[in-house]
Amino acid sequence: MRESSPVRFLDDLQSLGERTAPTWNRTWLKSGATLLAAGPANTPMAARWQIGAGKSAAIAYAADVADVVRIADSVAAAPRDLRFNIHWRSVPALDVTVDAVDGGAYLNSRRLTLELLDPASPDRPMSLVISQVGPGRYELHAPPPRSAVIAAVRDAQAGSLSRFAVAGRYAAEFDAIGNDHGRMADIAERSGGAVIEPADTAALPFIHHRQETSLTAWLATAGAAAIAVGLIRWRNG
Repeated sequence: MRESSPVRFLDDLQSLGERTAPTWNRTWLKSGATLLAAGPANTPMAARWQIGAGKSAAIAYAADVADVVRIADSVAAAPRDLRFNIHWRSVPALDVTVDAVDGGAYLNSRRLTLELLDPASPDRPMSLVISQVGPGRYELHAPPPRSAVIAAVRDAQAGSLSRFAVAGRYAAEFDAIGNDHGRMADIAERSGGAVIEPADTAALPFIHHRQETSLTAWLATAGAAAIAVGLIRWRNG
């Protein structure tokens, strides 16, 4: 818009007060987003959106550098704490190792946890304790998740230490099989079956195979046996 508009900051940016935007774009608030600044009739001027463990922000007016910095700071992740060295892997199990050292001194008795966050339900994370196994060393061994999650290592005092994405896996007994889709499709075609993908939720079609069998030989044998039994009974009668 070419006409100017007042901008009123909200939420944790209220301390910025109000200002006038000489130009701005008409926008609509995304579902699940948090309004950070508004114009007349609560028109969105800046907003923050979170998906999973990530955050982003958008500004709809020609903001100066100070406004951009404050809005960016509201979504910026905290810098990594160099006192904690974190290693992880998800195959064959979800293993997390944390070495906590501060200037040559071990950091013991820290309350470390691993939060597993499903992006589809970010308000219900699963929390696992990372236990101390030695001076300054903490470890966690857990089954790999069945669905993709965002993992976050947290310290009760220092907050979030690291985030990483963990892919979903099949149960351990399927590790030796793998996902060779070409081979599975070939086996299914030769056996008259089909490859069922995870997203396939329709009912399985059952194919009834018809096979014709002649009963002449079976009936002739049964008739001869009946005649033989009849003759035996007649002679013994």
